[in-house]
Order: sequence, then structure tokens, then C-alpha cells
Amino acid sequence: KNEQGYLFLTRNNTFITSGNFCDKWKRILRKINKYMPQGEETNITPHYFRHNYATDLIYAGVSPKTVQYIMGHEKADITMNVYADIRVNNKDVIDQILKYNNKSIQNL
Repeated sequence: KNEQGYLFLTRNNTFITSGNFCDKWKRILRKINKYMPQGEETNITPHYFRHNYATDLIYAGVSPKTVQYIMGHEKADITMNVYADIRVNNKDVIDQILKYNNKSIQNL
């Protein structure tokens, strides 16, 4: 942050307007899509990174109340229901399911 409290500024040390940001984001998307396979171009938004960050915090074991605070939500259920995505291909989740299934099979 600078002395005005802004996190991101232009090269001229002025506040980034929504127009500046949109232009920058379009350039970022063009660069990303340049390396994507034909027909698989993305149109992700910056909000994707917010979802991903919240999900990473949850999977890292950060408490839902802490994630709620970081995300600026009034209630933790907003964070958990909207931002904490389910990752079924996560190795830990798969290991937990396999471990549970093995215990269940052994109890038959």
C-alpha cells in the first residue's frame, strides 16, 4: 500500500479506475488465451481468483471464521456456501474416501 492506502496504482502513481482495470484485464486475457489450445480460450474474471483464494484457505485448514474475516463477509456461511468450492479431485479428499470405503468393506 502507498500513503493513500491504495494497493494498486497506475505507472503515474494515480488510482486505477474501473476503465483502467478493464483494459488491463483484457490484455491479460489475450496473453492467457494466446497459449490456450484452439477452441479452449478462457473468459475468466478476476472474481475467479477470489473464489480460488477462499477455497485454498479452507483446504489449507484456515478456520471458516478467519476466512470470513479475510473475505469481508458478514457471516461465515456466505463464505462456506459461496466461495469454498468443492474439489473432488483433491488428493486428500480421494484418500479420505478410499480410507472410509476400506473401513466399510472390512466391516462387512
